[in-house]
Amino acid sequence: MSKRRRSPVRRRRRTRLRRPLAALLVLALGAAGLGWSRAGNDAPAADAATFACTVASVTDGDTFRCAETNAQGRQIRLRLSGIAARERNGRCTDGHPCPSASAEAAAAELRRLAQGEPLTCCRVGTSFDRIAAFCRRRDGVDLSCAMVESGTAARWDRYWGSHRCP
Repeated sequence: MSKRRRSPVRRRRRTRLRRPLAALLVLALGAAGLGWSRAGNDAPAADAATFACTVASVTDGDTFRCAETNAQGRQIRLRLSGIAARERNGRCTDGHPCPSASAEAAAAELRRLAQGEPLTCCRVGTSFDRIAAFCRRRDGVDLSCAMVESGTAARWDRYWGSHRCP
């Protein structure tokens, strides 16, 4: 008796069903706190959606390092989500919103708001080996909102999503 071969259409259907099921499984494991860690990832332990960060240093108007370290022992690098500030050289990147404030003013404002402050951050993704997150100080100040309100950063609707300022 010869083996019956399955049609390519049937195989594609089965593959189409497996991909969404695999994605759901990954999301369920992440939501259950059973995340995974990959080498070189700057994520906190178990890829937590919400994590603590004490600002150790400010790189520019939308990026800083946390005193806390990742699984590899490196400081966590964080990119504030939903905003764009000028680059350190004073330029605006093509396709990004461009605030009128200088790069130095944006970095100084982020330092004033966050340097040494304990934050609670909510991870929304990654950007160039940095965690993209919305962060709040203990007193409730949302850093992305405060930077936009100060005029030193521009709101970036593409990454702002449904985020709301307090």
